[in-house]
Order: sequence, then C-alpha cells, then structure tokens
Amino acid sequence: MNNSSQKTIVENPDYQPFMEDSFEPTQYVGMIVQNSQVAFGPTSDISSNIAKLNYSLEYIKKNLFEQITNNYESLLQQIDNVEMFENVIKQMQENLMEIFQTYERLKLKINIPYQEMEGYITQLKNIQKAAEILRHLIRFLYLVKRLENQVKSEDREVAKAALSLNEIDMILKESDLSGIDIVDNEMENINDIRKKIIEKADILIEKSFQSQNQSDLAIGLQVYANLDKMSEKIQSLFNSFINDIKVKINETFNASLLTKETQTRTFSLLGGIDNRLANNSKKTMALWNNLENLLDLYYKYYIKVYLIDRVLSRKRNPITHSSYNDEITKVLNGNIMAVFSKKISDLFDKQLKQSIKTSTYLQQVFQTEYPRLLRSVTDFYSRIALFNPEIFNDSNDSNSKNELPLIHSIKIFEAVYVNKSQTKLNDCIMKAFNERYQGSPVPTRDDINRILNTISSEIDLSRFDDHLLQQISQNISRSLTTFTTIKCPPLVHADVPVVPITATSSFCPSATTQNIEMINALWWLQENLWKMIEEGSTDEVLRNELQLPLEEIYKLLCSVVEPLMFNITKHIEGILLKIHKEDFNINSQSNNRMVSSEGGQCSSYVLELGNYLKWIKREIFNRIKCTENKEWIHSIAIRILDYFTRQMSLLKPMSEQGQLKLASDITTMEYYLNQWFTDCGIKNENDIFIKTQTIKAYKSLLFKPIELLSDPYQTAHIPTTLLLHHLFGRAPPELMLPHERFGWTGEHYSEWIDSHTEEELMELLSKCLEAYAEDQNRNCKKGEGEEKGQSSSSSSSFCEEYKLISQLLSKYKTDNNKS
Repeated sequence: MNNSSQKTIVENPDYQPFMEDSFEPTQYVGMIVQNSQVAFGPTSDISSNIAKLNYSLEYIKKNLFEQITNNYESLLQQIDNVEMFENVIKQMQENLMEIFQTYERLKLKINIPYQEMEGYITQLKNIQKAAEILRHLIRFLYLVKRLENQVKSEDREVAKAALSLNEIDMILKESDLSGIDIVDNEMENINDIRKKIIEKADILIEKSFQSQNQSDLAIGLQVYANLDKMSEKIQSLFNSFINDIKVKINETFNASLLTKETQTRTFSLLGGIDNRLANNSKKTMALWNNLENLLDLYYKYYIKVYLIDRVLSRKRNPITHSSYNDEITKVLNGNIMAVFSKKISDLFDKQLKQSIKTSTYLQQVFQTEYPRLLRSVTDFYSRIALFNPEIFNDSNDSNSKNELPLIHSIKIFEAVYVNKSQTKLNDCIMKAFNERYQGSPVPTRDDINRILNTISSEIDLSRFDDHLLQQISQNISRSLTTFTTIKCPPLVHADVPVVPITATSSFCPSATTQNIEMINALWWLQENLWKMIEEGSTDEVLRNELQLPLEEIYKLLCSVVEPLMFNITKHIEGILLKIHKEDFNINSQSNNRMVSSEGGQCSSYVLELGNYLKWIKREIFNRIKCTENKEWIHSIAIRILDYFTRQMSLLKPMSEQGQLKLASDITTMEYYLNQWFTDCGIKNENDIFIKTQTIKAYKSLLFKPIELLSDPYQTAHIPTTLLLHHLFGRAPPELMLPHERFGWTGEHYSEWIDSHTEEELMELLSKCLEAYAEDQNRNCKKGEGEEKGQSSSSSSSFCEEYKLISQLLSKYKTDNNKS
C-alpha cells in the first residue's frame, strides 16, 4: 500500500512540477496569479489553489510519516553505518596526511637538484647553439674567402664558385646569423659576387650557343645546377626560344604586314598596273625572305636546344645520381627536343592554316610555288640532320621525310600544285598539236623543245624530293602517254610511198614527209628525255616512272621507221631483181647498154639503183634528224650488198660477154655504193668491208676456170652458199638451181632463203644436186638401152661442177657435225 501511494505521488502529473530540479517557488506562484489555468485544473480562484496546495502538503506529510513508521529499523541501521563510515574516513585522512608530509620531504630532496640540472641543461643547449653558430660562422667566413678567390680566377672555375655560393646560402638558411656584424658586412659582397657568377654563366651559355661548344654550355648550366636553379634557367631559355619563334611565325604569315612593308605609292595613272605588279613581286620576295629568316631562326634555336639536350643527357645530379635530362623531362612533361619541336610545329601549322583562310594571296603563292616552299623546309631539316641524324630515323618507311612536322603541315598545298602541273603539261602537249594554217600538223622541233622545257622545269623543281618527283613523274608519264597513244597515231600514215610523186618530179610524197617529221619529233623527244634521266642518274624514281612512256615512244618510233625502211628495202630489192631481166647469155656487145656517171657502160638496173640511192639520200635520209639514221642506212647497205651478190649468183646461163657485162655492172655498182656510203657518212669497214670484198672477189671469180675453184685460197672471200650458187650457175642447164627446179621466181627464192637457216639452204641445194644425179642416171640407162655394147659409166655423164658441189656440200656437213 505504501509503495502504491508513493507511486501515486511520484507518477501524479499534478506533482511533476515540484519534482524538477529547476523548480522555483516564486515563479510558480507568479504563474498561478497571472494565469487563469494552473496545473490543478481550470479556475480563477486563488484561494482554492492555496487550499489545494495545503491539502497536498498535508497529504505528503501523512505519507512521509507512514514511510518513517514503516521503515524506522532500516533508518536506525543506516545511522550506525554512517558513524562507522565517519571513523573510516577519519583514519584515511590521517594516512593521507602522512603521505603528504612524506611527499613534501621528497619534494625538497628532488626539486633542488632538478632545478640545478635544468639550469645546467639550459646552459649546455645555449653553448651548443653558440658553438653551432660559431661553426657556421667559421664555415661562412671560409666560404666567403674561397668564393672571392674563385671569382677572381678564370671563367671555368665559376661552377665551383657557384657551389660555394650555394653552400653559403644553405648556411644562412639553416642558421640565423643575422645581427652578426661580420656576416652583415659580407652580405652585400656576396650579392655582388652572386650577380657576377650568374653573369659569367649567362655569358658562357651564350658563347657556347654561338661556338656550339658543349664544354662551355656544360659549365654554364652547372653553375645554375649548383645554385639549384637549373630547371628555372632551362624553362626560361625554352620559353624565350618559343616566344621569339612565335613572334617570327606571326610576322612571316601576316599578309597585311607584308602589304604595308612592300606597298609603294604612285601618282601616275598609267603606271598603276605596273606598280601593282611591282608591289606583288616585292611582296612575294619579302614573303620568301621572311620564311627563310624564320627557318634560320628555328634552326638557330633548334641547335641551341639540341646542345642543351646533349649536355643534360651526359651530366648527372651528384646527389640523386640521375640524369639532369630526366629532371628537365619531368618539368617539361617530355623530352626537351620533342617538346620544342612539337610546340614550334603546332604554332607553325596553326598560324599557316589561319593565314591561308584569311589571305588568298598567301594560299596562291604557296600553291603555285610549293616546290620552293618544300625545298626550304627540306633544306632546313637537312641542316638539322648534320647535327641530329636521328631526325630521319624516327620513321621506318621510305617516306620518313613526309612525316616530319613542318613538311606535314605544308602538304596541304601539294595536291593543288600537282594538279596545276598536270594541267600545265597537258596544255603544252595540246598546244603542240594545234591546227596550223600552213605546214604539217606534226609537232615541230620547237614544239617538242617547249614540251621538253616544260618537263625539264617540272623535274628540276621537284628533283630534290623523291615523293614530289614521283608525283610529277606520274604527271609527265600521263602527258607523254597522251602524246604517244592519242595525239600522234592519227598523224602517222600507214601507206608510205618511197618513190617520187611523179616521174617528172623528184620531190618526196607528202605522206612520207609527214612520217619523217613524226620520226624526227619522236626521236628528239625520246633522246632528250633519256638525257634528263641520265643527268639525274641517281633518280631511280624518274627512271621507273618514265620507263613505260619511253617504251611507248620507242614502239611508236619503230612503227613509223620500220615500214619506211621496209618499203625502201623492198623497192631496192625490186630494182636489183631487174638483173634477171637483163640478158647475160650474149655473144656480142649489146647496143642498149647505158653509160654510167663514171664513164663506163652498165645495165639499166644499176643506173636506176644509183639514181634511187641519190634520191633517198636527198629526200629521205637528209630529212631524218636522228643519230640512228646511220644505223638504218647501214642496215640498208648490208641488205643491198647481200641481195646483189645473191641475185648475181643466180644468173644462168651466162656467156663470156655476159661475164664482162656483169663485171662492168659490179664495178659501177661499187662506184655508186662507195659514193653513197661517203655521202651518208658510212665507213667502209667491219661487215660492210667484208661484203664489198665479197663482191670484188666474186667479180674475179667470174673469170676463173673451174679447176681453180676447188682451191680454198682462190675463194677465200666467197661464202659457201654464194660459191655453190655460182657453180650451179656455171653448170649445164640440167643442173638447175632450186628456184628453177621448183618453178619459183628469183624474188620468191630470196624470200625463202631469208626465212630459213643456212643448213636448210644446204639441204635444199643437196636435194637439187641429188635430183640432177637421178636425172642423169635415168638418162644414162636410156642411153645404154639404145647403144648396146658400148661401155659407159653414170659418173662420166655428170658435169664438172657436180663433183665440186658435192665436195663443198660434204665438207660443209663434216664441219657442221664437228661443231
């Protein structure tokens, strides 16, 4: 019950305000007075509230009394416990007092020595500080003295002086020597020496850049390294190089600035156009001068950066033992050479593209004179390669130059220039074939020279760069292909007459003349193109690209020359074939013999051939302006000699008067041929000499008896086939030549000989000889049947020439089998 009542009081919300620690009676009374509602319920009567409080007070007292009555034994026990606790506490206080007194005694024994020791420690620290300052001061004075001596020595000792100065700075940083008179007095001197050292280092660096002396540069940079300012110095130099080149790049590609520099004023109305042209010329000249100056400046700073890179890569930090180049690489975020080249190329590329966007003048100049621009940049890299050969080894392909930064930037102009070059070449080709009011439509030598000059100009402008030369060579190849496959073939006549137009006229036919002009044009073009290639013998690109068009030119030239030479040869052969229309089986001097130019008599075909040789010399070969002209004449001469000796060996039958007639023809023929050789500049030597000796030997062969022909000495200059034909001609009609036996003409037989080998000819002659023997044997058998009782042998019916021919054929077969 007590617990329940206690619980009721504690949990009753009306008593909650009185249980709070922050309860204030005055505030509570003021609240009851001021408010119309208090914790006991809504009322406006203060007296009723007081009554309630009194009731509550009585109620609490009652409950308190009940609690004491019910728990008095427990309360009395607690009073006893309190007295016991007081005794314990009193005892503890006495013990604590004793401990305190003991503490005070110990304090007196320890404190005094401690204070004395603390004083000694303080004195020791001060002494140590003073000693440290004194050591630093002594070192400082020593370094100052050494520094003064090092500064007075030669420039190469400046790095040691910088090291001493850096040590002085470290002493001043580590120790506070301010306020010491001797130190303060030296500071001004040290600052002056610092300025001198830095000045000497800068002089050494600048001097090394001019003389490219890496030793001086190493000393200058070592000064800054000893002063712990190398990174700052390198960055300062690097930024100054970049800024100078940047300013020069902006000046070079500033079209408005070029205009202001080169513009001239004029007060003449008539001279306005000339002045504008002059201004443009000056402007272009100034542009190229500025570009050259820019590249010279870039080259100058590139060499400086290269020298810095070489020196830094060789020197090492004595503390970290790492290369100074590695330290600078960390500062610049890359190798100094690579970063420098990258920054300059980016500036160059950016400014160039901006300039050509705003200035059509710059765009036109660089497109038109792209080879000059490329050559300037290429020469720049070639100069650099003398110091840094690795610049061309960064790329493994053959076009490593094209990957270089500046060259890559200007490649935007290459395509336009190549197209303009192609147009220029094509226009030159077309102009050479323009219709003329008079003359042949074939290009003249002047036209070919204009084409060659254009080609030579384009090659010379691009010869320094293999890539550009290849593209220009391809343009030239395409233009020459147009020349040889499209423009020239329609002007070549397939039917080429090689005789005068009429019997009364000695002029060359127009078709032949036009073909000769085409021969001259093609040969002149081919010859000079080969000269261009041989002049640049190292230009394999040019040789490879022009190989195909040169072959096409040669094929076209051959297609024009060969029909002409073939027709000339055929006409000459036709004249020589007229020898078979002459009668050489005569018994007296003929009355229709003609008088030759040398005063003797000759056949009509000899005189006709002599006149024709003079005509082709005058009207054809004199018009052909080729060095191969003599070779063509030489081949015709050989053919004349061979064909003439062959045809005269086929003459049958022939009387003594006929032999004299043929000898006279041979003599006249020799005269005409020697005169023609001389006029054409052909020397009578080598194979021609052999052929002429054969003709002379054949002329004497006509009058030798058959018995002597078996002697090799008598027929030394006569070929076996010619000697066999001569023996067939001397033989009786029964021993027929191949064309007689098979019913061929002399022309047909000559064509057969030309298309077959000498062995096949010998076999054919053997068959003719065998056929003759069979005929004779058959005739002998018939004769034996008619004349019985008479002895005869088949061999006695064979002619004398048969035996000699058989011997010659047997000897030829024996020699052929041995070989």
